[in-house]
Amino acid sequence: MGTWVSMIASAVIGSLVLLWFNDYNNDFRRDSYLNMMEDISYNNLEEVTNVIEYDFSRVGFGMNDPSAVAVLQADSSNFEFELDSNGDGVIETMQYYLSDTSDASDTPNPRDRILYRVDNGGTPERLSSGLTEFQMTYYGADGDTTSDKAAMRSFGVRIVMENEVVYDEQTPIMAWESRITPRALIMY
Repeated sequence: MGTWVSMIASAVIGSLVLLWFNDYNNDFRRDSYLNMMEDISYNNLEEVTNVIEYDFSRVGFGMNDPSAVAVLQADSSNFEFELDSNGDGVIETMQYYLSDTSDASDTPNPRDRILYRVDNGGTPERLSSGLTEFQMTYYGADGDTTSDKAAMRSFGVRIVMENEVVYDEQTPIMAWESRITPRALIMY
């Protein structure tokens, strides 16, 4: 009788250990997958911010006329400006704008939007998907916000990016904020 109790107790304890190990394995797999998604989101965010910092720091570059206004359009999620991108004396336009959620309906994340970059009126280039927020703020020489395109001297950019894939009802969220002051705009 005592051996049967020992065997049953061993089976129960063994089953509990197996259940615990299974839960541990599932948690480890979920955490590994979420970490991988976070790394992917971070790399995507880094790529987008590098392009934005480079382009926005060149607003007005090569425009030698102090009376010319480099900013053509400036609202919270649409920014268009002029510059001489390759130094050949020809002024080009560049535009950034955020789509609505219908453009990213092919992704599992319902909050996704696409950030587009249009170079010199060409075809919109899909700079990044997975963005849920692209917010622009414009500042004058005194540091106060302004809507006067001729008075703009720096730009505040806020980006929130989520992974396109939702796993276990979770997705990593990355945020980036910066204030960019193009050298060409502070010269005048």
